[in-house]
Amino acid sequence: MDKIAMLERLQTHLDEVKAAHPTPRFEANKEWVSQICSLLGIPKEGAEMCAQILTHKPPTNLVWLHMAECTGCSESLLRLDKPGLESLIFECISIEYHETIMGAVGFGAKKSLHDGLKKDFILVIEGGVSLGENAYFLTSGAESITGEMECKEAAEQAQAIFAIGTCSSFGGVQAAYPNPTHAKGISSLLKQRVINIPGCPPSETNIIGSLMYYILLKTLPPCDELNRPLWSYGKNLHDLCERRARFEAGDFAQSFDDERLQDGYCLYKVGCKGPYVSNNCPKVKFNAKTSWPVRAGHGCIACSEPDFWDSFGHIEEPLNNANAYITTPKTFKTLPFIHDMNDDLSTETLCLELDTHLPTRIYKTEGENLLHCSFSAHLPILLQNLRGRNKLGARLVENYEQWRKMQPHIESVDSINHAQAEISHNMSDILKLIGEMFGERKPCALDTLKAAQSYLFAHVSKLDI
Repeated sequence: MDKIAMLERLQTHLDEVKAAHPTPRFEANKEWVSQICSLLGIPKEGAEMCAQILTHKPPTNLVWLHMAECTGCSESLLRLDKPGLESLIFECISIEYHETIMGAVGFGAKKSLHDGLKKDFILVIEGGVSLGENAYFLTSGAESITGEMECKEAAEQAQAIFAIGTCSSFGGVQAAYPNPTHAKGISSLLKQRVINIPGCPPSETNIIGSLMYYILLKTLPPCDELNRPLWSYGKNLHDLCERRARFEAGDFAQSFDDERLQDGYCLYKVGCKGPYVSNNCPKVKFNAKTSWPVRAGHGCIACSEPDFWDSFGHIEEPLNNANAYITTPKTFKTLPFIHDMNDDLSTETLCLELDTHLPTRIYKTEGENLLHCSFSAHLPILLQNLRGRNKLGARLVENYEQWRKMQPHIESVDSINHAQAEISHNMSDILKLIGEMFGERKPCALDTLKAAQSYLFAHVSKLDI
């Protein structure tokens, strides 16, 4: 939604609210409203309209269900400040049902739930669920209703549905191997669209910010392919990290008792998964913006990503094959390619032409080449160029050369002698170059591909190359 459309939507919503409720109920904290607008991408011109919407609009009803979880997401919400949760409850949000903070118990609690479902409300679900024949693993309340039934009943009447935390978004720790309760994320059982706010737990800012987006604009926020709001999960965590400059300089903490860790050295070598994560933790932090794990000295564990417990390797070890949890290789999808331009192909077919003696081509039939790559296929020159790029490149080459000297069966880089250093336009030469980097005397592109297939780590980052 662009700036103009957002302002028009706010104005329309404000007019509707003022027509129905002309008298303001309280005076909004404009500083807090401005901060929320800034986070959500609402233009500065819209901050005053947002404040008026909140002051005129009756509190938005909220039904918060607990499934298979640890209540950590609720604990995160309780750490709201400026204004605190108590102000938010009395002014902007009416929590109709929340098992942790409400006073009702037993049949009285369930009556509160059913009464809340008769109103217009936003549904928040914390925790994963077990479905079908496994649903009995999660039963709650005096009625002993299953979590699956409770979620479906509440979702039928909800104006919007938010899955708070990684457990409700993707299954979380409950769904980790061997997943004895067959837990799953909420979107796997509901037909309605579910907005995922993952994290273990997510920050209080991401929770309330996503709810406020709907309350202010009467629409769900733009999301990525995992249904996570772009305003909070649209950027790479590594790019926002305060330790990124140390990463670029090649300054890495080697262990958790490394004295340089408190000097801001990068935590990648002690297990930080930041380059593989989409989240805004460095920007909004936790506990009333006090700190966040990487600033405190522990690497990101990728808790806002699907299957993080199983597929991101050991928490305090760098990512590599030895530390991957996955035990079976993931095979590549077959990519068809042609050698003969005379093949009968439609104009919509994307073709990959591989030949060890010719430039690699990717094109639509009879169209121009879509791939224009050139690189030095000469390892010493490649390392020299990498060394001169920046401090990180120099440090990587230094580490690589030390590793190579420690391998008795691998010749040193200086002893590699090519007849000539040529610029290659052939993708298969990259695979040969990789084989050469690992010490193969006669590197073969096919052997490198087979080795890549045995790499168990399931995720990809732009920094992997």
